[in-house]
Amino acid sequence: MTLEIRELNIREVNQDLREVAGIAVPYGQTTDLGFGVKERFDTGSAIPADDAMLFWRHDEPIGKITEHEQTDEGLVIRARISETPRGNEAY
Repeated sequence: MTLEIRELNIREVNQDLREVAGIAVPYGQTTDLGFGVKERFDTGSAIPADDAMLFWRHDEPIGKITEHEQTDEGLVIRARISETPRGNEAY
């Protein structure tokens, strides 16, 4: 299994539930990763596992992805941030 790392473009926050939602994988956009490496995701190419986690700075789990949906713009997720020291810092 390969760990994929992405940024989340947050579009919605529910403070009562400690939830964030947004596009985790944008489709049709080319991203320059540096060192001459570029990536681009086609519509529907990102399929998260049902037990996917939300990570802080790509290496510390801070929550769980609770919903995911394929849209024309990209893979939209909703995630709940854990009440832990790092989860609180990220939130």
